[in-house]
Amino acid sequence: MLRWMLWLTLVGCGLDDHPTGLGERALPGDPLGGGAVEVQPTSCPACLCECGGASEADSGLPTSSLPDLTDRGYRFEALTLTAPLPAALAGPVNQYFEDEIEADNLHILLHARMDDREMARLEARVGAGEIAGEGFRFIEESPLIGQLRAMHLVTLEPAALSFPQPLLDPPALPMQGVYLSGDFDAVGETLTNGLLDGVLTQADAEATTLNGQPFATLLNALNIPPDFDTNNDGAPDAWRFTAEFTATSVKIED
Repeated sequence: MLRWMLWLTLVGCGLDDHPTGLGERALPGDPLGGGAVEVQPTSCPACLCECGGASEADSGLPTSSLPDLTDRGYRFEALTLTAPLPAALAGPVNQYFEDEIEADNLHILLHARMDDREMARLEARVGAGEIAGEGFRFIEESPLIGQLRAMHLVTLEPAALSFPQPLLDPPALPMQGVYLSGDFDAVGETLTNGLLDGVLTQADAEATTLNGQPFATLLNALNIPPDFDTNNDGAPDAWRFTAEFTATSVKIED
């Protein structure tokens, strides 16, 4: 918590002249909770755009020996933000993630509901959770549609994901247009080489406050302007966030 508060202090001071380190690939998504902002596609995600509904054999994807993942649950055990914050500011935030995950205060969950290899389709949900008995339960969730390429997971449609943070008002940072990918081990117990890609819209950043200031104002004070165009009108109106993660198998309680 001290590291997070240090970062808040830096933000509040309005530091500038920091490079953003943003990547070039843009991934679109749908608005969280049916909001007014519509995120338009600008490029195909790192998946097969026209493979929905094709069987694994028909789509030409490699056959997987991975066990059926239906009803398998996973919790992020490591989360590292890679954009848009520069390294000097991302460090304290990532240390905060590490500390909160280790202290069992931060739970990002992934739950496979149906693993249909014939249709090359994995139906799942992703979201924030909490401890429940010997496992975890979702406190908010978004549907996630994915596909397995051998041991590799890619998502085909955008999801939404809110990162809980009690110092924010509302107490979470809402990501839209979220895509996930990663590699399962041979028995489906761990997910490594995970990549998370999503956007924070200008509207959501304005509606989320930190120490009484809109989050959008704080990002701009750090010389981190919007870099993503959600509606293809030529004007950036969102921030692209990327992160790396690993996840391990856990029990999900309904």
